[in-house]
Amino acid sequence: MRNVRLGIIGTGNAARELHLPALKNMTDQFTVIAVCNRSEEKAKSFAKLIGDVPYYTDYKKIISDNEIEAVDITLPSDISAAVVKKAILSKKHVITEKPLAGYIDQAEKLVTLAANTEKVTMVAENFRYMEVYNKINTILSENRIGVPILFYYNFFRRFDENTTQFAKPKWIKGHNYAGGILNLGGIHHIAGIRTMIGNLIVVSSLTKCLNPNISDLDTACIHCKTNDGLVGVINISYGSKHYESMDIIILGEKASIKANYTNIVIMKEGNEIEKVLLPEKPYREWGFKEEFQDFYEAITTGKKCKSSFKEAYEDLKVINDLLKHP
Repeated sequence: MRNVRLGIIGTGNAARELHLPALKNMTDQFTVIAVCNRSEEKAKSFAKLIGDVPYYTDYKKIISDNEIEAVDITLPSDISAAVVKKAILSKKHVITEKPLAGYIDQAEKLVTLAANTEKVTMVAENFRYMEVYNKINTILSENRIGVPILFYYNFFRRFDENTTQFAKPKWIKGHNYAGGILNLGGIHHIAGIRTMIGNLIVVSSLTKCLNPNISDLDTACIHCKTNDGLVGVINISYGSKHYESMDIIILGEKASIKANYTNIVIMKEGNEIEKVLLPEKPYREWGFKEEFQDFYEAITTGKKCKSSFKEAYEDLKVINDLLKHP
């Protein structure tokens, strides 16, 4: 089994809590040989977690290192696009944290750049690999509920410094990209929904801010449709203080689906006819190893990765489109 020599640019929460645990379980596939953070203290601390590998404060030293064949970029989305561009031009395989960029025009340029390189370019969007979305996609593909007619997707939670460490970095609140936490977190759900039912066309939307301490926007109600005529409503809120939930309902001509992160139920005439139990996992196991496995196979076998720049662009386009509506 060939081992891919990897450099990591950015050593914050995503790198420490999500990417590194996955990579530590994939030492036959990846060897992290250098890391980078503009803070020497943070770079050195992260390097120690990997066995005192070399560390840098200038990312250009990572992408110019001929020993490094792939880079994992985990930078804030309002500054990541420039680094992603330079890594591609430096002939590196690239996996970068979602969203692909802070702004849609930046993302579009990266898609064009990716189309003109032979190297693998991929976005680390773990929801694209989660079981619930992929299993529902399989159920729909197998025509087990007939033609899907209507869907509802609801996600409500409180995202702030008291509920998650991912809300603590200063750049989360001090961002200069559009959409706030809807861009940063809501895009996960758009990726999952698109994995489940296909491309989304925004028909109308309403947005609101429930928690101005964390974001200028944190809540959206989106009316949308797919290319196949399925229509639905997506409710996403990161400002819900007293209620948390994630649920999916898809009404079909022969049966219906109701689901959440731990089970999928197929209903017919009000009766449960099938139930699929999904394993309860801590968040760090929500598709992160699977996305790196996809990255590895794309590098070593030439297969197309599931979470391409083009797919990530389409996710961001949905966010961009919903922000255009009043």
